[in-house]
Amino acid sequence: MSFSICSKSCEYALQILAAIPPKDWEKRFSPAVICKATAVKESFARKGLQALSRAGILEAETGPRGGYRLSRRPDRISLIDVICAIDGEDTYKRCMLGLPACGSGDPCPFHHTWKALRGTLLKTLKRKTVNDLMKKYKKECRERGGAP
Repeated sequence: MSFSICSKSCEYALQILAAIPPKDWEKRFSPAVICKATAVKESFARKGLQALSRAGILEAETGPRGGYRLSRRPDRISLIDVICAIDGEDTYKRCMLGLPACGSGDPCPFHHTWKALRGTLLKTLKRKTVNDLMKKYKKECRERGGAP
């Protein structure tokens, strides 16, 4: 059994952002090239890249030499920014059991536990940045002998 705190589309977007070389964060990247480096299918990546662009995390450049680039420094983009851009602002506000009536006045059996976990999770996702992912990704690739 696996547990994920975000959608598969969001996982792909995070992988793509992590694969941008930290020293090249201001440079434009091609979706095809970065997808090849991450093994994320380009058809899956495009939707996420467009959402990140709409959210102001990426800037899209059109034309034959087009692509994407980060709109600001990677240490200024929190993981919660990325997750909300892909999965929506209310991603962690919903009842963990999916009960529409769940709330403080009528809590589900998991309400108070989820509320405490959610608080810790959100603090961490606000503190961790795309730059943290980039550094970790680069280190792991170096240790495995691969790109980037």
